[in-house]
Amino acid sequence: MAGTARCLAWVGAGMLALAGGAVAGPGSVLPAGAVSTAGPSAAAATWAAVTSPDPGSENNLAGVSCAAAGCWAVGAEAGSGGIEVPLTEVNTGSGWTEVSSPVVGGTLDGVSCPTVTACVAVGAQGSASRWGAPLAERYSAGGWAAVPTPATSSGNGDLAAVVCVTGSDCWAAGAQVTSSDGTVHAPLVEHYNGSAWSIAAAGSADGVLDAITCVTADDCWAAGYQVAAGNQTGLLEQFTGSAWSIVGSTGVAPLDGIACATASSCWGVGQDVIEQGGSGSWTVASRPSGLLTGVTCVAGLAQCWAVGISGTADVLVERYAAGGWTQSAVSNPHPSGFTAAELEGVACDASGGCVAVGSTSETVSGGSSGQTLVEQYQVAPASSTPSAAASPTPTSSATASAAPSATAAPTASPSPSAGASTAASPSAGASFPWWAVAGAVVVVLAGTTAWLAVRRRSTPR
Repeated sequence: MAGTARCLAWVGAGMLALAGGAVAGPGSVLPAGAVSTAGPSAAAATWAAVTSPDPGSENNLAGVSCAAAGCWAVGAEAGSGGIEVPLTEVNTGSGWTEVSSPVVGGTLDGVSCPTVTACVAVGAQGSASRWGAPLAERYSAGGWAAVPTPATSSGNGDLAAVVCVTGSDCWAAGAQVTSSDGTVHAPLVEHYNGSAWSIAAAGSADGVLDAITCVTADDCWAAGYQVAAGNQTGLLEQFTGSAWSIVGSTGVAPLDGIACATASSCWGVGQDVIEQGGSGSWTVASRPSGLLTGVTCVAGLAQCWAVGISGTADVLVERYAAGGWTQSAVSNPHPSGFTAAELEGVACDASGGCVAVGSTSETVSGGSSGQTLVEQYQVAPASSTPSAAASPTPTSSATASAAPSATAAPTASPSPSAGASTAASPSAGASFPWWAVAGAVVVVLAGTTAWLAVRRRSTPR
């Protein structure tokens, strides 16, 4: 799909691309069979690919969010006539399946799920231009439905990331076009109160916001890039309960993801950089080789994960533990038959099991063809042999109680592509903790049961 091909092509050309990530909150359990729920004493762990639907001729996943009984991933697929349409997939323990979206043109870049049966996803409408109008959808009552967003000053814009502290307190970040030729943008921040979206004042800058997360309802962060004298540098904005304002970053590089383990311990990631900050000034913590687009932290285990694409167009995974960042091994960093692979979003449960989403790309006659990519981090108990990662398809036999019973799939909105499989919707009958993950970056809401979601694909730089 166009967005995926652009992102992968930029890396090969030495330019910048964007993506996203997410994480799960305290006490969460990812779907049975999707990731291991073994404890931190596990003796072995690895990242390995699992199967996911590819309903269109080109497909990509940009964001992921996990609640107590399941995970949702969002992105886009090439529908009829090559037009991009939103792609939503769910895993409640039996593997990943597609669920139809009512929107006929556009992309989804971020998602946040307070529960597996209540999610908010954001992106952009249209397909002829990357900049259409902001798009928002809500999952409830067994189906996805579009939720109107207010018009921007120019009518064009994009929401890249979303975080829901609760079902009636969500923030989304992105950008709006402010010039007639579409080359100048301003940060865009919107708030959802459970029934309607409204535009909030953002710090003034020529730039774009790509990630957002909240430590508490009155302490949120957004990250992206700003343009000054033709140069792009990192942009950070903070919400402290009443308004958003610009906070200085190191200025080393644009930031594509952000996550906070606590109010004083936040991480921003981007091209060849990992920054650390929070209550004080931001500093460069590490300079990995590659573009990191999603980041998440598991506070109880004192570890964080960042995902993206390396300079050689392979999957890139970085892990923070024991006070430092190191590159983590992936069993298939460059799947056979594909010219490039990237991860854009990541979500973890409290025990350390994780899911990351993205896409692969291969050169075909007439262009590039992309497929969805889902990787799981399988933690194996010290007393057992890590065999689950060898199976490409998640099973539901591990913990029957983790997956809610299914009801009929939504029927009000047709499937965006002919012949695509549609999943049964998660049941609303179970009770789940109020916290979430998603999009491209994530943060754990310290000391609470609510938190985060993040980013999306952003504009070409």
